[in-house]
Amino acid sequence: MVAQTKEMLNLLGVGVRRLQLVEVPLGDGSFLAKQINSFVRRVEKLGPSPIKLPETNSGEGELF
Repeated sequence: MVAQTKEMLNLLGVGVRRLQLVEVPLGDGSFLAKQINSFVRRVEKLGPSPIKLPETNSGEGELF
């Protein structure tokens, strides 16, 4: 499933570095927090999403 998702992200032009799957031991909140913070830093270094959303009347891209 992860391999298919990564392939789809590449086809869409998003790239696989914007997806991460981690097993979190039950009750290990500090491990989860470290993983999330690490992932956020990595994605921030990648910069904005290469996918451009259509502009709305307010000028901001919105999904819904």
